[in-house]
Amino acid sequence: MSNSVMNGFIQAVSLFLDYMEANRGLFDDPKLLFQTFAKRFYTGAIGEDGLDPSGLYWVPNSASNVNKLIHTLVTSKSFA
Repeated sequence: MSNSVMNGFIQAVSLFLDYMEANRGLFDDPKLLFQTFAKRFYTGAIGEDGLDPSGLYWVPNSASNVNKLIHTLVTSKSFA
């Protein structure tokens, strides 16, 4: 496995763990948690009022970046 692939995997997992920590206790359904994570990564976490209750203050990402991140996380079982 190349360093760039491994670095992408580490970045994706780190972002997801940050999101999980920032939203601890808000999701009972893991599928909904992941869907919301993907949406926030795409749209950003900052509201129209300029605030972010999660404290992440993510800015919107391109569809290409979101797709790459999601693909990395979904196929991560191949790294085990």
